[in-house]
Amino acid sequence: MPPRLSLDSVRKSILSMLPPLPFSRAAATGPLAAISVVVILVISTAVWAWSTGRMPDRLAVVLHLPKSPKAAPEATPQPAVEEDAEPETDGPSVRLGRSPVAGGILAIPQSFAPAEDGGFDLIVHFHGNTDLALESYDAVGTGAAIVVMNHGVGSGAYEDRYSNPQALSDVLERSAQAVKARGLANAHVRRLSLVGWSAGYGAALKIVDHAPFADRVDAIILLDGLHIGFREGSSVVDKMPLMPIERFARRAADGDKLFVITHSNIDPVNYLGVKATTDVLLKDLGIERRAISGRTTLPILSAMHGVLPKDDLRALERRSEAHKGGLTIRGYGGDSPAHHIAHLMQMSQIALPLLVERWSAK
Repeated sequence: MPPRLSLDSVRKSILSMLPPLPFSRAAATGPLAAISVVVILVISTAVWAWSTGRMPDRLAVVLHLPKSPKAAPEATPQPAVEEDAEPETDGPSVRLGRSPVAGGILAIPQSFAPAEDGGFDLIVHFHGNTDLALESYDAVGTGAAIVVMNHGVGSGAYEDRYSNPQALSDVLERSAQAVKARGLANAHVRRLSLVGWSAGYGAALKIVDHAPFADRVDAIILLDGLHIGFREGSSVVDKMPLMPIERFARRAADGDKLFVITHSNIDPVNYLGVKATTDVLLKDLGIERRAISGRTTLPILSAMHGVLPKDDLRALERRSEAHKGGLTIRGYGGDSPAHHIAHLMQMSQIALPLLVERWSAK
C-alpha cells in the first residue's frame, strides 16, 4: 500500500518541478528605498515648517517641539477701522445706487436727502445719455432721487407714452417702491420735477396737459427742446399744442412753479426751432427778452468722454435771457448738433442750479 501524501509534500513536489526564480537586488531593495524617500520628505517638510514658523501650534505641541525661532510675534490689538460707509444724509439711511424702474433707471445719489417721514424729491429726466445725465445731477447735488427715461427718437415717442396719465403714475409708484426697497421706510414722492432734453420735451408737454399732474409737478426744465409747427397747408403757426406749456409758464411767472428753458439758435425747416417757439410763448405772456453776453465753461464730467469728438466740445455763448417770477428762458448761440448736445452736457451749469436754489429755499 503506497504511502499517504500530505499537503506539504504535494506543495514541495510542485515547487521542485518549477525552474529556479531569478534573484534581483533592485527588486528586493526598491520598496525600502521608496519608503525611505517618503520618510525623508516628511521629516524635511516638518523641519522646514517648524523652522519658518509655518507649523501649526497644535501640531508642534503633539510632536513635543519647542516654539519656532521664527514664529510670528503675538498680534497687538489695533484700532478698529470702519468700513466705507454710505454718506450720511439729513434723513434716514438709504442704500445708494441704481435700480431699474418702469423701463428706466432710478439712481439714489450721494446727495439724496429724504425727510424723516419717508418723503423724497424726485426728478424724472427724459431723453439723453444716462451716465451723462446722472453725473450732471451728482455735480450739483439736488438732494433728489433721479429717474432717467429713454423711449426712442423724436418727441412723438414721448408724447404718445405720456398721453396716458397712468404712465407717469406708474413711474411715481414704482420709484417709491424702489426707494423703499433700498431702505427708506414709508417712501413716497414729495416734490416732483420733469427735465427734458431735445425730444424729451414731449413727455412734459403731455404730462402737464392733465390738470392733476400740472398741479403735482413743481418744476420743469427743458434743454433745447420745445417745438410747434404750422397749420396744415399754411404758414400760420399752430399754437394749440403749446397751450399746456403756456398754462404752466404763467403759473411759473406768478411764482407758483419753476419753469426753465434753454435753447440754441438752431432753425429747423418744417417747424419752429426752440428759439422761435419761446418767442411765441414770451409774446403771449407779455415778457421781453434782454440781450446778454458771456461764455460758459465746460464742466468736468467723465461721462462726457466719447460723446462728441474733442474738436466739437465747446462752451456755450450767452445771447439772451427772459425772466419773471419762477420763469427763466435762456438763449445761447450756435446752430450745430454739437451746440444742441452741449445743452445736455452743461445742464449742471445753465439750468439745474435754479432747481437746487428753489428746493433749498423751501
